[in-house]
Amino acid sequence: GDAKEEAKSWRYVDDNGKVQGPFPSKNMLGWMEAGYLDDSSRISDDPEELPSQFRRLGDFDENPFLSSGGGGGADNDDRDYSDDEIDEEDMLIPEEEWHYKDDNDAVQGPFPDSQMEQWYKLGFFTPDTPIRRTSAGADGEFKPIKEEIPDFLPDKHREDLIAAKRKRDVEAGKMYHYIDDAGEEKGPYSEEQMREWYRSGYFNESTRVRKSSSEKDIAPLGARQWNFKYLPRPEVKPPQLPSG
Repeated sequence: GDAKEEAKSWRYVDDNGKVQGPFPSKNMLGWMEAGYLDDSSRISDDPEELPSQFRRLGDFDENPFLSSGGGGGADNDDRDYSDDEIDEEDMLIPEEEWHYKDDNDAVQGPFPDSQMEQWYKLGFFTPDTPIRRTSAGADGEFKPIKEEIPDFLPDKHREDLIAAKRKRDVEAGKMYHYIDDAGEEKGPYSEEQMREWYRSGYFNESTRVRKSSSEKDIAPLGARQWNFKYLPRPEVKPPQLPSG
């Protein structure tokens, strides 16, 4: 059932006790691998379930985001998902690949996340080592690890760098708060994250937003002052009807 797997979506309870989602399995798998979801995270693939009924990720017999079964596992799936048998190519999310510049400014790569993580832990890279996502192409910009904050960094380093970047971004006016449906203010979040949520349908044009650096300029996303890149705007004007 690949088609069935594609259709399956999940909700989870975040650190503030709020239900997030639904998200496809591949997103959940990526967040799990990045450490955002752990054994204590409560999840559900049943849209009818109440948050109190969600199951702990650690209570599943196997990775629920890989198998098409709910909790029973192998009964409703012919394949065996024991860890050592998962072929890298079968993973739902291919590893991100990177180029880096060495001490002589020579470009090296591409190397996958797992390899980069190993080298980072061994001390071959510093937070200032310039890296570039291979997917950005040869024209892509190299940025220091501390600005790019890739997933291959150990969690503690990521958290420190994210906190420092968030502080810089707030000061530079690149972070945003929004007002949720309950009227509570949430944030700060990066423009990239806000854009992603808008595309996912989490926000709409009436969602009220402010720059984190400004307490008072709250306005709906549809307002012209934002002109956010993540608002879908028609690229071409419709042809004019001939007059008369």
